[in-house]
Amino acid sequence: MAISAENLLQHMAVPQKPDVYQIGCFERRVTIYSQQVRALNLVFALFACKKLQSTSRVAVVGGGAAGLTATVALARCGATVTLLERLDAVIPFQSGNLTRWLHPHIYEWPEEGYRNPDSGLPLLNWSADYAANVALVLRDEFYRHVRETKAIKIQKGVRNVKPPHTGSSGRRLEWNDSGGRFRSESFDAVILAVGFGLEGSALCPVQSYWRNDDLAQFEIDAERVRRYLVSGCGDGGLVDLLRIRISDFRHGAILDELIGWHPDRAQVEEQLLLTEETARAMASRGEDPSDFLFDEYQRIRPRYIDDNIATRIRGDTSATLNGPDQFPCNLNSSILNRFLASALIGLRHDSVLGADWWRGKISHVGQDGTGCHVRLENGELRDFDRVILRHGTRAVISHWMESSDVELVRSRNALDQTRAPAWPDGFFGETIVQSRLHSRRLARQIYVSIPNGAGQRDSKIPLDIRIFSRLDELLDAIYFALHPRVPAYTYGKTWRLRNKASGVDLVHERETADDPRFGEFMPDLRTLEDVGILPGDELEVVLLMRTPPRMPGRIP
Repeated sequence: MAISAENLLQHMAVPQKPDVYQIGCFERRVTIYSQQVRALNLVFALFACKKLQSTSRVAVVGGGAAGLTATVALARCGATVTLLERLDAVIPFQSGNLTRWLHPHIYEWPEEGYRNPDSGLPLLNWSADYAANVALVLRDEFYRHVRETKAIKIQKGVRNVKPPHTGSSGRRLEWNDSGGRFRSESFDAVILAVGFGLEGSALCPVQSYWRNDDLAQFEIDAERVRRYLVSGCGDGGLVDLLRIRISDFRHGAILDELIGWHPDRAQVEEQLLLTEETARAMASRGEDPSDFLFDEYQRIRPRYIDDNIATRIRGDTSATLNGPDQFPCNLNSSILNRFLASALIGLRHDSVLGADWWRGKISHVGQDGTGCHVRLENGELRDFDRVILRHGTRAVISHWMESSDVELVRSRNALDQTRAPAWPDGFFGETIVQSRLHSRRLARQIYVSIPNGAGQRDSKIPLDIRIFSRLDELLDAIYFALHPRVPAYTYGKTWRLRNKASGVDLVHERETADDPRFGEFMPDLRTLEDVGILPGDELEVVLLMRTPPRMPGRIP
């Protein structure tokens, strides 16, 4: 059940400051999509509870995704909005970042709808892509609304934004503009969209999660295995651990590549949801569920997932995950990242080490010409070549409220109730928009039937056609669903794709070569349209031989 408008305002109000609200500054799940949903929820609640009307004047502090979404929603509801941003650009953190992949729903796995790459939002909608490209979409859409509504005033490069105090004409906000000039205006409401905060640590320099890095790239100049320490068990730390240890890590594809479309997948997903429900019940009673989660993940995970991970482990790195708790699983991270990280640490494979777990709080990080020397509070010392700290952020909003009020807001937001859409159909005009998006999503899907064996029904998998820019990417995705029944790079020898409508088999470019090299990588750079695969097509996998052939280099 969606949270009520009144409860939304209670959760998002800044204590002791009437008509001042914050968006997701202390919530458990903070993603681009969830912050946009919170922004739309807040604007809906402000108008539904008559806190604002079409003639209201509102200040929005912060030009990230939440701030832009709130600004556009307010303007579309008739309000006049002033947007204040500290930097000289909107969406500043994600702009230019080509190493982080954003997906609106992937962190909802294994719940339904996680695969949908479209955010489906009524305003500032976007689809899964690299952060830089998502930022461009949001920025362009924002400025389109600015032009159309003529109700938004933008001030970038501002400094010293001061908390409002009660004045004779509403909420008065003070700041210095980009030229240093003092400004002061009254508003009917102030919305703080300043985000979760800024990363930093007294232990050593920290590179922001949103800066481009080389963690997923192979160490081309390393003469030995490069040792990494990743400290922090939130989504940021767990994602970096996965990027360091899993070759060709792509956040948008890793689920299908490692967990695949195995017959056991549905049971795994069902057990994960039950485990999550139990863990949340434990947390509500004040119990720590981290050991329960780790043990359950080891029990639930079928061996084929370990085998898939083992084939992707990088040989140029080793990694240790660090955290203060007994186990690295906590409810502040997504099920997907927790499950994969626990699989790395508990990898069941005789010859492959996934990752190590080092429990304890870091007290010192020293650096010299030989690397990084890390000491825990209990005195343990280990050496690494590189240290990645993901210890969370310093709350920017904390100077807007007393410390006791910060804890009050934290306790309210611990329930994480504000990230599910609460506005009614049609409030932002989304009925027409979502209908258009829905039909467009249907037109972008293809369906692949995969045989599950004698006596079992075939699995029918919907795939978003936009995910695959080349034919070999589609074949790779389907191969992971078939593995280990067919060897890698044997399309055309052990299996084929057949269009169910036309009955035509798809021919890989390898098969047209003079010397087909089955078992070795060969790209097929044709698009799906080039080979006649169109949105709505139904394809089926045809297995060509019962016993896989011996491939070059394989031990008999």
